Amino acid sequence: MAATQNYNRSKNPAVNATPIVLTLLVGEKPDAPTAIGGTGTTAQLDARIQADADESGAADVQDLFRLEVVPAIGSMTAKSRVSITVTPILGDGTPGTPVTFSAEHDETMDAWQTAAGRAQQP
Repeated sequence: MAATQNYNRSKNPAVNATPIVLTLLVGEKPDAPTAIGGTGTTAQLDARIQADADESGAADVQDLFRLEVVPAIGSMTAKSRVSITVTPILGDGTPGTPVTFSAEHDETMDAWQTAAGRAQQP
């Protein structure tokens, strides 16, 4: 799954809308993350942690937590940000109380692109 998000990147002397392709890589530790399948084009992750509710050895696998990860590039700051919402799923299958965390990247996208080897274009 990949999505393209834009931000305004300074050029010399203008400003250009710059498309950034975001890709999801996922893996269960200790395996290395790999690209995941699907048809989405948002780069938003919807993941479930499941548990077997039947300790007797029979299978009764149910959702325990839902994790939703939403990336964004700030229009004013040009910094990449990710919001992560964790929702416990109750035993009856209904959602519990979600908790949302947010983190902002240390660099602007322009600084990140420049440091990653793609300098601003004249």
